[in-house]
Amino acid sequence: MELNVKVQPKFIDGECSIEFSFSFDWENKKIGEAVILTCEEEMDAQLIEEQPMLNPKKRETKYPKIAFVTDLAVIDGHKTAAINEIKKFLNVIGIQNIRYQDNRLASIA
Repeated sequence: MELNVKVQPKFIDGECSIEFSFSFDWENKKIGEAVILTCEEEMDAQLIEEQPMLNPKKRETKYPKIAFVTDLAVIDGHKTAAINEIKKFLNVIGIQNIRYQDNRLASIA
């Protein structure tokens, strides 16, 4: 089963993160959507380092990127295919870890 996937990125000012909105279609019917927030794994780094978000060059530590599934609504029977498409996309942009709503961490490599 091949899904048609549309992705719209949105930069979130002040957080140094990007939100990706996914829309899934199958046989010309909308079957679901998802919202994925990508950021550094240690968002609390800004509390430790001096002005890290205002001037990334001052950052002392580089944290790995992670994706958070903040919203996922897909018709039953298509959820696995939709998640696989999300994983492919994240892998292409270099994100190896994804965290789901229930806070479990899974490698997508």
